[in-house]
Amino acid sequence: MNPEEEPAAIQSTVTVDGLRLAYTDWGGSGRNIVLLHGLNSSRQIWDLVIPLLRQKWRILAPDMRGHGDSDKPDEGYDISAFACDLHGFLTALEVSSPLLVGHSLGAIVVAEYAKTYPSSPRGLVLVDGIIPPAPPPEAQEKILDDFARSVPDGIALKELKKELRSRPMGRFMTPEIEAIVLRAFESLPDNTWRTKLGRANTKKILTAIWNH
Repeated sequence: MNPEEEPAAIQSTVTVDGLRLAYTDWGGSGRNIVLLHGLNSSRQIWDLVIPLLRQKWRILAPDMRGHGDSDKPDEGYDISAFACDLHGFLTALEVSSPLLVGHSLGAIVVAEYAKTYPSSPRGLVLVDGIIPPAPPPEAQEKILDDFARSVPDGIALKELKKELRSRPMGRFMTPEIEAIVLRAFESLPDNTWRTKLGRANTKKILTAIWNH
């Protein structure tokens, strides 16, 4: 099938235990593949690889809780909760035997899901999903606070773009990639920008990763 002939992706939501999860159904033929993004990211992070994957797979990409266009509750940011969300997502959409692909936080969630529901996934692909060693208790709070403060919040769009380009992967930041990365951010009433997840929820997830 030529790219011009491929059906348009379907943007939708599904409610899991009262939580609204946004997702993209990319269609495609073949077995199911489900893509989970990383911390302070969104489902759009996979957009550039979709044309290759959909040649052989039926692809679904959700926004995890707190991220992208999904609901952002104040609680439920431990790894087991993310795994339960994934289970509810797959159950609601009647997705059987999926190949689960996770990047960063997504990789940790996918691994936890497979431990909890070992008969469900066909296979796992874990991308950059290293869990760092927990710091000494007396240092943990400072490290978490410092990391949370490093998350962009209340920053002008021009400065945000400059910061994104200053990061190690910034040399690969084409306008197309920049637009995808910015989908994880939102504009505030004062015309500054922040991540959709926010600093407080970022800290909760980092704490959960270290405690996991």
